[in-house]
Amino acid sequence: QFWNEKCLKIAQTRFGEGHTCTITSLNNLGLFYDRQGKYNQAKLMLEKALDLSRNLATDEDNHLATSLNNLASLHSSKGDYKRAKALYTEALSLMKEIYGEKNVHTATCLNNLALTCDRQGSYEDAERLYNQSITITQELFEQDHIENVNSFSNLASLYERKGCYKQAEEFHTQALNIKRKFFDEDHISIAYSIHHLAELYGRQGRYEQSETLHLEFCERTARLLGREHPDFAIALSSLAASYIHQERYKEAEPVCIEALELQQKLLGKNHPNTTSSLNNLATLFECQKKYEQAEALYIQAIDANLRIFGENHPEIASNFSNLALVYDKQGRHEQAEALYLRALEIRCEVF
Repeated sequence: QFWNEKCLKIAQTRFGEGHTCTITSLNNLGLFYDRQGKYNQAKLMLEKALDLSRNLATDEDNHLATSLNNLASLHSSKGDYKRAKALYTEALSLMKEIYGEKNVHTATCLNNLALTCDRQGSYEDAERLYNQSITITQELFEQDHIENVNSFSNLASLYERKGCYKQAEEFHTQALNIKRKFFDEDHISIAYSIHHLAELYGRQGRYEQSETLHLEFCERTARLLGREHPDFAIALSSLAASYIHQERYKEAEPVCIEALELQQKLLGKNHPNTTSSLNNLATLFECQKKYEQAEALYIQAIDANLRIFGENHPEIASNFSNLALVYDKQGRHEQAEALYLRALEIRCEVF
């Protein structure tokens, strides 16, 4: 953060507000804030970068398309998929105009737009756009080229959500094999593909295979990134969720708590990863019929996510549904019904 902010100040002082160096620094700082879950600060930086990009007399390095993509990515992170889709669509049109239909930049924009459609639940549109992106990269490069990996991984995740597990496994495996061709075995990108397969096997009820891969992901992230890294906390949280699905609650609890404490330390209480771990721990208590403890944690997660995302976000809808289920199990049916209805309203508005 310090160096990103320092670079921005130097660019503003030396070149002025409307210079491309300032725009690049604004984008870099905005993306940093986005990754940290500091969405309001990210929005200020990225909106300013986009406004300045629109006012450039010439744009040889395509700062406008970059700024559109970056702001779209932020809106997608916040769950504002309609706004993200509009920005990605504008960026795609610009990329086609500058580079043509069959260009790696155009393929990347197609992939970004597909991912947004995917998150909206528009699976047919998402699949079509993913395949368009893959077709372009396969024409430009060989089939097992690294440029295909993101599209393969995203398409695999789409098939996973649709319950098409065979196709999902094929694409996840293909992405992993490509990475092993281009990277050393200790590259962190390989660890992420292992994690994707672990999640897929868990969805299929293949818990023994899933657990093995979750443990491998934990080992790799700890060794490659350190035990004080947010991605190690994600690895712990995923492992804990695997234990919960297997009803191994005693094993799950210390892992859940370790993940939550690490995320609170590294990312703070108001971060999506932290609230995800809160939900994991709440689910654990719910499964053990410790409803008061589960309720308290679900409410904490809701309060944090409201600060992060605002009211109309899919994560808020999921939180309301989780808390409603706890109320339902306690016989508090009126409170449960109100939350179920609110969750439905949010989903109808977002999707």
